[in-house]
Amino acid sequence: MLGGDPVGTDLSPGHRSADPVSGPDTSVKEGAPVRRMGNMAIRALSLLLLVVLVPAQEPTFPLAAKRRDADVPTPKSILGHALGDRAVSTEAALRYARAVAVASDRVVYAPMGETWTGLPMAKVVITSAARHRADPAQARARRDRRRVIDGEIAALPKDHAVSVWFCMSIHGNEASGVDAGLALLYHLASSQDAEVTRILDHVVLSIDLVSNPDGRERFVQGVRDRRSSRHVTDGAAWDHDEPWPGGRTNHYLFDMNRDWFLQTQVESRIRAREFLGENPQVFCDFHEMGRDRTYYFSAPPGQPTNSHISPSVRDNWKIIGKSIGDRFDENAWPYWVGDMFPADYPGYGGSWPCLHGAAGFTFEQAGAGAGHIERRDGSVLTYLESTTRHTGSGYAVLTACATEREAVLDNWSDHFRQVREQGAADDRSWFVFTPRHDPDRLARLRETLEDNGIRTRTLAVATQMEVTPLVGGSTTTRTLAAGSLVVSSRQGRRPLVLALLDPKTGPEPGFVSADAERIASGARSEIYDVTAWNLPLLFGVEGFRGTMLPEGTRTIAAPAGAAEPAPMTGASAWLASGRRLGTGRLLGQLLDADVRVRVVPFGFTAEGRTYGSGTLLVLADRNRDPKQRAAILGAKGLTGVRSLRTSDGHDLGSGRIVPVRRPSVVVATGEGTSGYSTGAVWWLFERITDLPHLRVGLSDLPRALEKANVLVLPDGRYGDRLKKATIESFLAGGGTVVALRGATNVLVGQGLLPLKPKKDTDAIGSVAGVIMKPRLDRDHWLAHGLGADPTVQVRTDRYWETPAKKDARVVLSVQPDAGANLSGILTDAQGQAIRGTPLVIERTVGRGRIIAFTEDPVFRGTSPGVWTLFLNAVLLGASQGS
Repeated sequence: MLGGDPVGTDLSPGHRSADPVSGPDTSVKEGAPVRRMGNMAIRALSLLLLVVLVPAQEPTFPLAAKRRDADVPTPKSILGHALGDRAVSTEAALRYARAVAVASDRVVYAPMGETWTGLPMAKVVITSAARHRADPAQARARRDRRRVIDGEIAALPKDHAVSVWFCMSIHGNEASGVDAGLALLYHLASSQDAEVTRILDHVVLSIDLVSNPDGRERFVQGVRDRRSSRHVTDGAAWDHDEPWPGGRTNHYLFDMNRDWFLQTQVESRIRAREFLGENPQVFCDFHEMGRDRTYYFSAPPGQPTNSHISPSVRDNWKIIGKSIGDRFDENAWPYWVGDMFPADYPGYGGSWPCLHGAAGFTFEQAGAGAGHIERRDGSVLTYLESTTRHTGSGYAVLTACATEREAVLDNWSDHFRQVREQGAADDRSWFVFTPRHDPDRLARLRETLEDNGIRTRTLAVATQMEVTPLVGGSTTTRTLAAGSLVVSSRQGRRPLVLALLDPKTGPEPGFVSADAERIASGARSEIYDVTAWNLPLLFGVEGFRGTMLPEGTRTIAAPAGAAEPAPMTGASAWLASGRRLGTGRLLGQLLDADVRVRVVPFGFTAEGRTYGSGTLLVLADRNRDPKQRAAILGAKGLTGVRSLRTSDGHDLGSGRIVPVRRPSVVVATGEGTSGYSTGAVWWLFERITDLPHLRVGLSDLPRALEKANVLVLPDGRYGDRLKKATIESFLAGGGTVVALRGATNVLVGQGLLPLKPKKDTDAIGSVAGVIMKPRLDRDHWLAHGLGADPTVQVRTDRYWETPAKKDARVVLSVQPDAGANLSGILTDAQGQAIRGTPLVIERTVGRGRIIAFTEDPVFRGTSPGVWTLFLNAVLLGASQGS
């Protein structure tokens, strides 16, 4: 289908081609969908511009059209350059989309929200003009899809269109997806050919045009800054060098193609909300990979594949995959399927939709870097080629959905029939989670599940129920507290319920044994990412499974959310439980207001209420200033007591209680550190705890540490950038160093930590993100506020010996006995080697201390259950005696 009138050819004689910021007036009221202006206005504008401008030819794309609507602006007329010449900025891409929506009654521009930095997120919805005009029918179609999911109807009406969603360049530096989205937008809006008409009559396409605006802006600006006047194809050239942290991630440096179910990031929550509003049948995620590869599409995906992906989803993989393969074969474009990129982890854009019944696809095109780059075989990959291949695969999806509309819709409906049948046969269909350890973490679990479209309920009163612990233990009758969260797997989102809540969730049967054989033969493992992601375990929430709720059980849709009572005005002291996830934020707020706070290192009972170690104590006698009192009485989470006497434990005037020294925190940042880890620390401090901190590059650490008492070293490959003398000087001055994963390895290499690898573990390979049962030293101050031993996600190829007690104190370690692995894939050799491995150690060095995490406790924001350990290290480390 080459030749003819290609996408990108400037046909209408009324559009500017030289000025990249010009074009039709596309200004619209902020937040409103953009629709067609009307032909008269567009043609009048065209006549005004015709006097000085001449149409220019653009590169050929594989989408030809015999006739086009001349009112639809070409990409070049708005962008100022041809698609495929260079990566389009976020602003320019959305400006072009608005212009097309103004000109075409096939397109609606729909704002979705904003990123952390305020950049807009928007989608374009493309379908027939008649369908757009029938807004009530569109709403009814969305309602019908929801009714199929909920089991109210068995199938969609015969005239239903296939809903398709394209997610373009969620990794901001995998840039060609955005440009392919613009090419598809132009072709579908302008072509008058019968094939496009048929597509628009049978498909409703939503294109999330710039899925990572902040990351893309970093990438595009970097390319602009380094771009030579002519294309440089040598991959070693500065033109292709992407400085730290690169454009892959969002503002907080999160990989958003791992965040689909965690939804720690605002962009993920916006995108999931839009997906759940549409419930599409097909979802395509456009990426790039290394320049020497060809093209990959997941029909089927590589192994491992999540065992909860239904046969009906797999049937739609086949239908659509055939269309993509046919198109690539027709053009002699090389590709492969079924290898390397898996669909097990539910945080991928290629797997999360599958667990909702959509046929999710990952598309990977070889990336051209800054524009043109030489492959190892001497051929040159261009940005135009990358854009063309993504355009071709996207169009092939649409033709398949139009041609095989009934089959695609029937398979989608059949997925939910299968889900209902499986739910009816499930004799343990209820999950129950109690507020025992921390109601804040339970609330976070509920919000995360609801944000994933999973329906939850809450026990209105204490209820007896026959349940089995999620991991270990036997079936017993327990009294479950009011406020406990209950989730039924007998709902339309059942596959995702099981994927997120059942610790036994894993790949398809046979994968584990086959992968072990591959490793034994000397081949590489096919494990691509973490193999365990169970939310209750990672959140540190007590969980059970049960057969059924007792008849007459009262539940409510959400916790009552009773307001915290105002702190008592005539109190002798105020207390805040250390077991609440929100206590770290409260401590920071009090310290910012110059309130003198203490931390109680023991459990006690005061005025009939029991408190654990780590409770915050604010003495009235030490906080008499009116500003201090105003901060105390305005704080949420403080409970007043009239007496400092306790009925159990030491009194609240005890000398054992430790005054909290205000932490002055520096976080190492930049080259040498992991952007993922640095970003997660930044996000946790800024969005979860509101903790003031200073992010400093490694070369500037000596000066920054002069005024600091806590240094956080995120995970990373520091090399020689982290100077031993800098760390030793800081420790000598009484500083606290908190080291995460790779930073711990550096300190070991510098002789500052007494860790040694276990013998004969070099060839065992890496543990791929399993969830382990730990052993916690509850007498240590780092354990303050932990109601239960926190389960830990382990990703390591370092198997450490336990250090001698005289050298360091082990605060947290992997259980030394069998059965430590609670969820995920471990080989027998790894399981043996990981037993007893230290996870958190403290070493006193002169007046200072090192708190070393051999894992990253803030990895992807997945593990609220271990955040307490990390926050204790940061918030309380400076307050501990040497």
